[in-house]
Amino acid sequence: MKHQIEIFTLSVFIVIFISMFGLRDRAFASENLQPVHPLPSAQHDTKASALSQELIRVAAQAKPSVVGVLVKIKPQHMTKPSMFPFFLQNSTSAAQDEEELSPDEEERGNGAGVIIDPEGYIITNNHVVDGAYDIRIQLDSQEIIPATIVGSDPTTDLALLKTSMRKLPALRWGDSTRLQVGEIVVAIGNPFGLTQTVTMGIVSAIGRDTIGVSDYEDFIQTDAAINPGNSGGALLNLRGELVGINTAIFTENGGAAGIGFAVPSQIAKTISILLRQQGKVIRGWMGIAVQKLSPDLARWFKVSDHHGVIVTDLAADGPAEQANLKKGDIIQGLNGIKISSPHQLHALVAQSPPGTTIFISRIRNGELREVRVKMIERQSSSPETVEIQKILPHQNILSDIEVEPLPSDLAKDRKGVLVSEIPLGSPADISGLEEGDIVVEVNQGAIESVEDFDKVRRAHKNLEQVLMLIRREDTNMFLIVGPTPHQKTISGLDKQ
Repeated sequence: MKHQIEIFTLSVFIVIFISMFGLRDRAFASENLQPVHPLPSAQHDTKASALSQELIRVAAQAKPSVVGVLVKIKPQHMTKPSMFPFFLQNSTSAAQDEEELSPDEEERGNGAGVIIDPEGYIITNNHVVDGAYDIRIQLDSQEIIPATIVGSDPTTDLALLKTSMRKLPALRWGDSTRLQVGEIVVAIGNPFGLTQTVTMGIVSAIGRDTIGVSDYEDFIQTDAAINPGNSGGALLNLRGELVGINTAIFTENGGAAGIGFAVPSQIAKTISILLRQQGKVIRGWMGIAVQKLSPDLARWFKVSDHHGVIVTDLAADGPAEQANLKKGDIIQGLNGIKISSPHQLHALVAQSPPGTTIFISRIRNGELREVRVKMIERQSSSPETVEIQKILPHQNILSDIEVEPLPSDLAKDRKGVLVSEIPLGSPADISGLEEGDIVVEVNQGAIESVEDFDKVRRAHKNLEQVLMLIRREDTNMFLIVGPTPHQKTISGLDKQ
């Protein structure tokens, strides 16, 4: 009897609970309440479907134009791993990797390439084919055909290949200058030997120029998944146009980390034309070294507009020196284009053919003038336009610096004094000046001997700041000696 009562009570409770649940649902319906997470609307479904169809169309059209590049390379030519590894996939087995290969043995690598002309021209990365003695192309049909190198340009890490096969499906070039951050892009390549792999992402950044992969950098950064073996593959916009050649990734473990870099199509297209015409790239040269104009240097030179670069060195009798450019000049424009970094100036100069005249906007003593510079051909031994990676304008006082005459081997072709000792933790040390630096100028006055430096030290002992031009590892850089407004604050030396 007791058991029957318990069952009856439980049944009543269940009926009441179900009734309440039904009433609650009817209340929700009567009040027209919406669920917390509404189902996608028909319009949302339509947009998602449209995007999906666009990606399917781009992939279907582009895949036949992206080929595998199979190479045989002597071991000494294989690329060493780094934080910015190239996408070349080494197909040597792990067991073989553990053993040192003899010079007669070969390693095989897989990269990718893009057909850019139906007549058999294919663009890829230089590091894919560098040192290769056998190159073969794997087509969409899986047919493998031989290829030869038309020309290569290590400074942009691009190479042009040629096959004997005709009527190949070529991709059309897109305009990489129109890319915007956030724009959807598609990457196609040959990661880990998995031919014609398609991934999607967005443009994460444009104009990346301090990656350290090549001499001339203006990379597109993307988070489209790309891995070893993607080198030379295509980066496409949603119109199916080639906007970049995938070149390098940032990774700590060798896999995709959502940070990839591609050479923009505007550079790749120009280089491919030059390689096809002459087998190499001939670049302009003006014989100049520069560093970025920091806010502190801008204040020192009394420049209100902080964009530009400052000249730190000139090649003797080079085009820039012949045009009367000088150390300390601030370059703010080239042919009407605003200059914001050394890499930008470097690239624009290189793109100016030998024999042409470029127009440099420079500031000297607060006066803006336009200077005409006639380009000459850059030789392999010509010094490049160099960006100083670390400019450290901190407090300094000349009395802390011990100097000595230049050693005889250095004194033959340069002037200045050698910094021999800086007390650890002293203002000079904090300033970024290092032992072994050569002091070339102080306040734009030449220093040719220890006596010159001592004379300047006495003359400037009461000044809060001086400007030094020093030479470090064959590169000149300006250094502000004395507390800058920024450094006064963080060091507790603010006297105001």
